[in-house]
Amino acid sequence: MTPQDLYNRTPEREDNDLRVLTGCTYNHIPEVTTFPEQEPTPTAGGKKVLIRYYKDHFFYNHYLWRLASVWFGGKPVMIIQNAGLEGEEFKRRIITNAQLYLKLVQHLNGKLTDVFLKTGDLVDSTQEIRGLDAFHGSMLDTSFEPSPHALLSGVWPYELTKN
Repeated sequence: MTPQDLYNRTPEREDNDLRVLTGCTYNHIPEVTTFPEQEPTPTAGGKKVLIRYYKDHFFYNHYLWRLASVWFGGKPVMIIQNAGLEGEEFKRRIITNAQLYLKLVQHLNGKLTDVFLKTGDLVDSTQEIRGLDAFHGSMLDTSFEPSPHALLSGVWPYELTKN
C-alpha cells in the first residue's frame, strides 16, 4: 500500500484533537515546542489541522491499534501508526510532504521555526511501504478479535479473523 492509497480511503472518523500525536514514549510532532509538557490541547491546531482515523481500535481499553493521517489546510501531511499498550509499544510517523509539515509545525508553534527532519521519516506518497496497513500483528482490513489463547495467557498481539 502507498500513502496515497491510504489518503484516498474513506476514514472511520475525523477530528481536530491533537492529543493523539503525543504519548508517554512517543511524539509524532517533536519539532513543536509550544505544548506544555509535550501534551497539546485538543484544539491547539484549530480547524486547519485534521486527524483522519482509518482504524482506531481499543482492546480492553488499554491496548490499541491506530492508523491515521494528519492533514493541514486540507492537504495530507503524514501518516501515524501506534499499537500495543496505550499505543506505546509500536509507534511510527511517515511524513509525505516536508514543506507542508514545516508549515504545520510553524502554525502550531505560532512562529517561524527551523525544522530538521530525519530522512527516514520522509517518504514519497506514491512509494509502496511495507507495514503501512499491517503492523504489530494486525491488519487494517480485518476484524480485531482476541484469540482464546491470548485471552487465557494475556499475550499481545491478538490473532485476527477475517471480516
